[in-house]
Amino acid sequence: MLRIIGNKIILFIVSRYLSYFIQFLNSLIIAYVLGPFYLGIWGFLALILQYMNFGNFGIDIALNVNLSTGDIKDVQKQSNLASNAVFATFISCTLYLLIGVVLYLFDFALFEKYMFTRFMLVVILISCMNYFNVLFLNIFRTYSLFTPISIFQTILQALQLPMFLFFKDVELIWALLVMMIAAHFISMIIFIRKMPLTLHWKIDYSLVKSLYKRGASLLSYALTFYILLLSTRSMVGYFYPVETMGYFTFSANIASALIVGLSSLEFVLFPKMLNRLSSDSISEKTLTTFEEIRYIYMSTAFLATAIGLLSYPVLLLFFKEYEGTESVFTYLVICQVIISSGFGYSTLIISKGREQFLVVHGLVALFINLALSYVAHKIFNCGYSIMALLLI
Repeated sequence: MLRIIGNKIILFIVSRYLSYFIQFLNSLIIAYVLGPFYLGIWGFLALILQYMNFGNFGIDIALNVNLSTGDIKDVQKQSNLASNAVFATFISCTLYLLIGVVLYLFDFALFEKYMFTRFMLVVILISCMNYFNVLFLNIFRTYSLFTPISIFQTILQALQLPMFLFFKDVELIWALLVMMIAAHFISMIIFIRKMPLTLHWKIDYSLVKSLYKRGASLLSYALTFYILLLSTRSMVGYFYPVETMGYFTFSANIASALIVGLSSLEFVLFPKMLNRLSSDSISEKTLTTFEEIRYIYMSTAFLATAIGLLSYPVLLLFFKEYEGTESVFTYLVICQVIISSGFGYSTLIISKGREQFLVVHGLVALFINLALSYVAHKIFNCGYSIMALLLI
């Protein structure tokens, strides 16, 4: 286990936890300064950004899987993969920017209660910059070059943190968005300067097509499971007042902060696990290591959950505006632990190129969740905490 992780990865995980701590501090300060109404608007914009994360048609996921399961010493092939993935991402960004400009010029009113039209073009720009940076991140991740990744994941939180000293309400929301643009721009420059591969513009359209095809399949898997959480936030955002979206966003941010640290381990080990599990015959040693990693991961998840459930009532003593969110927080935390329990097994399935089986199960779960949420609100007029309970 220690041989797989290594010292530089331990340092990276430590830096990730520092980033998560700043992010957690940010979320608390933003919630305190904005209050439930404006936090509801910020939470809705964050929700749109999360949906837009999937808008690159899975190119970043396909690149990560292809680089990890291929021969890392074949520099030319790896370079071709990365270069064509960048070109495919350029196509995606051009499409979204054109759509955004058309909607803006024709003054389409979208999600008026959240003032989304005012922020639309900025949100699209941030998403496009994020597509490129996530793509670069996956290249560096494959080659175990973690310093630029640490900078990328920390700089955003560091730039946003002091904004509450100078702005509030809508002005604070604008300041946070501008800092996201600045952070992505700085990170993009760092990634390009430190790139381990030579990128070129010799486009192989058959390779671009294969990236889109594999990416769409992998994206379908990622989307169907991840969207379970997003769909609940969407239901709350659509059916309930802006303030309720603020309450839900507060609980969801704290719940995510408990489990998000585990993503550091998954982030580091995913390419290595793909590489080892993709072989035709899996050794006994690999299986033993696989089980050890799962044990550590799940033990940490249950420990984090217990600490969170005990600490949340204490946290609410300092955030009186968000009292009454204990139940929704509890449901969200339990749900995230259940979803994360599939760690490792899904990697094994993906390494064998059979992610379509995961897609089917994910779509069934998503359909059941959406149907029950609709019925709970429209027929039984349930409170918003029930939306989180239905996730379980």
